[in-house]
Amino acid sequence: MSNEPPAAVGFGMSLVASVPYQLCRTAQFGPWLRRERCRSASAREAGFTLVEVIVALAILSASLSVLLGMISGGLLRTSGAERMIEAGSLTQSLLAEIGTDYPVMAGEHLGEFADGYHWHLEIQPIGGRRQEGTIGLYQVSAEVEWEEGIERRSFRLNTLRVGPKAAQR
Repeated sequence: MSNEPPAAVGFGMSLVASVPYQLCRTAQFGPWLRRERCRSASAREAGFTLVEVIVALAILSASLSVLLGMISGGLLRTSGAERMIEAGSLTQSLLAEIGTDYPVMAGEHLGEFADGYHWHLEIQPIGGRRQEGTIGLYQVSAEVEWEEGIERRSFRLNTLRVGPKAAQR
């Protein structure tokens, strides 16, 4: 069969007959009105079936749920990191206040910062009675705690400070 159109197309001939691989149906609507409906093989196979669309939507929804889970997990980790950075800054500020707002002597101090941060400051002498003179060495421990969801988190810094020796009894 040739893919070439017919040489002459007359009054009763159809143009669709010249297109290869087409399925044509002729409908008669009276003696002078005739309409042909043609559908090629590629036109019959074009488009998607309902099953294909449903499968595509299922794959898309599964992919989106995994992607959104990863995004929300990343946002939670970012929020936790921001809280940890803020706690570290608050702990350093607390240590900087030793000697000015809090005397360098053995003891404990408790308090609360804004945004739900609680702090604990502990100062202990090092070396006991073996130290001579009026100056002593102290270990200072500052800890900031906060709640993150159902979990309690904390950030602790330790340092040494020099201060007046505690009175011996």
